[in-house]
Amino acid sequence: MTRYYSRKTPGWRENLKAGLVAGGISAAVAAVTFYLVRVTLSREPLVPAALPTVGPEPAGSGELEDSVSGVLPQPEEKEEA
Repeated sequence: MTRYYSRKTPGWRENLKAGLVAGGISAAVAAVTFYLVRVTLSREPLVPAALPTVGPEPAGSGELEDSVSGVLPQPEEKEEA
């Protein structure tokens, strides 16, 4: 095997090889593009799941939410007897 190559005019064999390689590559790209477009177009929107029913909050669960939202707790009034 030589280190250098001499350029010559391509014959029908070289053209056939190049055409087969280019055709194979273009077929592969076309197949992948077709698959991706088909998958993208066949999507359906998901039905939203029903929201869970909310029961009464446990005692003390609102303190953190009030402090995060910026609502300050009101001081409790003492009853005089």
